[in-house]
Amino acid sequence: MGVINVTPDSFSDGGLYLDPARARAQALELCQQGADIIDIGGESTRPQATPVSAAEEWRRLQPVLESLSKMPLPAALSVDTRKADIAGRLFDYPVALLNDCGAQLPPTLLQRWAAAGRSYLGMHMHGEPRTMQQQPLTAEQVMPCLVSFFRERVKLWRTCGFAEEQIWIDPGIGFGKTDKAIMRIFAELKTLSGMASTAVGVSRKSWLGRNLHITLPQARGKVSSMLEVALVWQGARLIRTHAVRTLNGLRELLH
Repeated sequence: MGVINVTPDSFSDGGLYLDPARARAQALELCQQGADIIDIGGESTRPQATPVSAAEEWRRLQPVLESLSKMPLPAALSVDTRKADIAGRLFDYPVALLNDCGAQLPPTLLQRWAAAGRSYLGMHMHGEPRTMQQQPLTAEQVMPCLVSFFRERVKLWRTCGFAEEQIWIDPGIGFGKTDKAIMRIFAELKTLSGMASTAVGVSRKSWLGRNLHITLPQARGKVSSMLEVALVWQGARLIRTHAVRTLNGLRELLH
């Protein structure tokens, strides 16, 4: 899953793709690099991010969706949002995957999404972006919390009408977890992958920078890709990344 943030404040590529033409060009570039899914987000959910209105989020997303919908894109489209209003507007576009970064969208909307034959990814977020790192989950807390959360959520999503192959879960690396809790998730990822197909996003994240003393997000790309390959071995079936080409290159070497 190649990432495109049409935001001014995302931690890695904020501001780079606010121009719809640049976002469109990046989508095509990620497809050429081998992305299976293009994930577009109109609101940053990094720690301490300021929330935006649904109107502003849609103002950022709509021109990109309009543009990509008019071309034969060799990858599925995904949209990253926490808002039911935004998710409801996606029915008019060929969005195959709803990336719910918070896993809290209402069942009535999810029932419609499932009935339309589209897939759903629910990500765990402890709290909300402005406060989630104030009392993050510890290494001792994190796996019981994730297991309980996703056990209840997967059951709910099945009652909404999603087939097993349409449901994805994401533990939310960096979303209200301590660094040691993140390492615990990596070590026990197979526990989650036994519950549903598991997606993981570690690309360029700040905890890598803290622990490896790499200040610039872009400089964390290669080590991110090495970790992503290791997480595939741990059970991840979908990797959300900024570096599609590097990850594909490592995958080819390993095969």
